[in-house]
Amino acid sequence: MRIACIPLFFLSCSFFLAAQSPPEIFTAITYDSDTTDNSITLSTNRVDVDFISEAFDNGRRREEEQFSLNGTPLGNINMPAQSIWDAWGPGEKVLHILNEERTARGGVDYGNGPVKGLPLTGLESNLTNVAQNLANQLTVKGFSAGLDADTNIGGMGCVNNDSPPMDCCHEFLAPNQQSTPSLVSPAKGYKIVSQSNGDPFPGIEVRALYDLIYRRFGDRLALLIQDEDLNNTTSSQYGLDDNYGEMGDEGFLGVGFFNGPSPNGAGLDSTFLSICLMDPLPATAGCSYVCTTCGSCPAILVQSSVPIPEDIYQASDWIMTNGTVQSSQVDMQAGNFIEMDPMFEVIQGAIYHAYISDCFFTMN
Repeated sequence: MRIACIPLFFLSCSFFLAAQSPPEIFTAITYDSDTTDNSITLSTNRVDVDFISEAFDNGRRREEEQFSLNGTPLGNINMPAQSIWDAWGPGEKVLHILNEERTARGGVDYGNGPVKGLPLTGLESNLTNVAQNLANQLTVKGFSAGLDADTNIGGMGCVNNDSPPMDCCHEFLAPNQQSTPSLVSPAKGYKIVSQSNGDPFPGIEVRALYDLIYRRFGDRLALLIQDEDLNNTTSSQYGLDDNYGEMGDEGFLGVGFFNGPSPNGAGLDSTFLSICLMDPLPATAGCSYVCTTCGSCPAILVQSSVPIPEDIYQASDWIMTNGTVQSSQVDMQAGNFIEMDPMFEVIQGAIYHAYISDCFFTMN
């Protein structure tokens, strides 16, 4: 597996990238969560899912304009119901938005071949612990060395090895520009001054990911990396090999969140987010991982509840529903088709979404 810990700001200064990974944007795109408001002050709501959707959709439209992409190939972001979003922690929120952004570019050709569009597999418990320890220190310095020495990563597959190799149970993920691997500054955390009452900065996960993908040069490449050698080293070094588990998703995520006074006691309270990526080894290597968001995704799902509880329902093949969506939001996502029986009903005021898309992770 390859590794990169990016709490935000991973600077690089080149504009070329080969196929399978999205290229850098040319000009930073400002976050605007209400494009209908023509006032000078941009809307920066990063808490309500409708405003978050509008801001990311606007970012995609501006990206399409920069690359002269015909139509709207990046589509629109899919966001869960507000109650589900509010119940998720920072890790689940980062995973959802990041996978939405990674898969949205699948098949899009920026001029050097189509992007692969692999989503990440999910949140990994030990990697999350590493990310949290770094967040508590308001830094990600020393992430790679710390990960190499952590025998919890990969479990007994690393511990039982008489001569544990460097990068035991993970491959190296280098978020470097292919043409200028030396022009990369150290990773830094995304730190914002907390609110005046000491509460964390609201919507830091949204702000962090939007800035990384649409505003920070270099960070975008690290988070959207696909099966590509961005370090320009050897033919066996790739971004995400897609050699762990089922084909079609690859890579684990760890997210750390901290809000409070600086460990050294200096300055105002800060809100800090760290994001760490890891590319796992194939199962044949004997390593094991603890994915906390990987639930079983059934091939077939039948939902007949009245009412259907507010949730995201996924199936790898198809879904059939004859239930009722009464006063909430229900999302269904299946690989081939979603059948809505004649008895299926959506009551006025409720929200129902049906998506044909791969079932790549399930929030527990």
